[in-house]
Amino acid sequence: MKLLSLILVFASTLSAACAEANNWYDRGNAGFVLACAGKKPVVLDLHENSTRQLGKIQFSSATTVTAKALDIISRLDSYDGGRAAQYKSWALSFFNEAQWIHDAAFNQTPDLGMVIIPNDCRLEQVIFQRNPSVLNKTRYMIDENLWSQLDSDNQAALIVHEIIYREFMNSVTKELASERIRIFNLVAHTNALQGLTLPEYIALLQELHFTSYISQNLKFTIGFASYDKGWLNLPLTLNADGNVIKGTLAAQQTFIRKHISYSCNTTELAALGLVKLDDNGTLRTLNVQDDFDTHLCGLPFTTIPGDDGPITISGTVWSFDENEQPLYISGVPDRAHHSFTYKGTTYEVQTSALQQEAYSATYYFDSALNLTALDLGGNACRNEKTRHVVFSRTTSPASALVLSLDTQGNLKSSIPSCY
Repeated sequence: MKLLSLILVFASTLSAACAEANNWYDRGNAGFVLACAGKKPVVLDLHENSTRQLGKIQFSSATTVTAKALDIISRLDSYDGGRAAQYKSWALSFFNEAQWIHDAAFNQTPDLGMVIIPNDCRLEQVIFQRNPSVLNKTRYMIDENLWSQLDSDNQAALIVHEIIYREFMNSVTKELASERIRIFNLVAHTNALQGLTLPEYIALLQELHFTSYISQNLKFTIGFASYDKGWLNLPLTLNADGNVIKGTLAAQQTFIRKHISYSCNTTELAALGLVKLDDNGTLRTLNVQDDFDTHLCGLPFTTIPGDDGPITISGTVWSFDENEQPLYISGVPDRAHHSFTYKGTTYEVQTSALQQEAYSATYYFDSALNLTALDLGGNACRNEKTRHVVFSRTTSPASALVLSLDTQGNLKSSIPSCY
């Protein structure tokens, strides 16, 4: 706990500036070394241990640069397997994504934040990183002259620095400086995680403005930058095995489970919604945030067999049984016009030019995922000509009718003819 407190003190003293836009592509990020007279260059993150004093730096005993980086990242395995796996993948592809620069120097990237530079020393930028695009084919540009002056331990430390920064560049965060990235790299290099409990580790991530934590193959939001309130932490509830049983799902993620799927890659939304899981890691409830922007990301969805192909059902409120099959799904569907054919009956929503507002739909299922009841947001009637069941939009939720079905898809509820 003393070590954790020391880390948090340093982290909490750093500036948490937020910006209205986080243009990582234009600004990029940099990997710096400190070059002092008569000494070999040292990665800035490692040099800063002289003031942060997080413990003795424990370099890897591996023989190659990539192996050393992988070894350092492996220190996250027992606390943060999802993040460690992603970092290892990026470390293995590092040199394949690099372009070497000869006889030139970078115009230094302004992402350092507060730095203490000893007399007779200067900062040198070794790496420049930005996401590949039509303007740049490679992710990393490396000053070959400076890189060759580093020993393999410092080269590995720069790789880990860039990998941590890569996460920040592609997540929902507003960091304008690399101070917290440098601290986390130093935490890994000093193996300062030893002895921390999982809640203490998650608290450390929050102090360093990491936005997510992965558990049960789901990404949870643990914090985000608010324009009016600064950095806000979101809680996670863990069970005795260290698995999340209650938390807020991150908006930026993809998951495909047995009966629910979701995919969104925007960095504009912090959270999808609140979920609860049982001790077996089974989803039991999901409530999408009221202000979730469906123009940026679609809602979670499931599919059931329909007469004309799979029927896609989305919603904002989900309940699941012990096998993670939906019991009901409700909320505003993604589509403005809703129509599908299920077990011989076509259901449709009747709208008019005066009814442009979204409507709410609800679907109920049995344990075999048969549709047992539905409400498409209005009064139901049967078109005697087409035999379609039509839901006429209503602005009064109390007058809407939930229709019951048997397992063969036959209506159990009586409905009038349409007029």
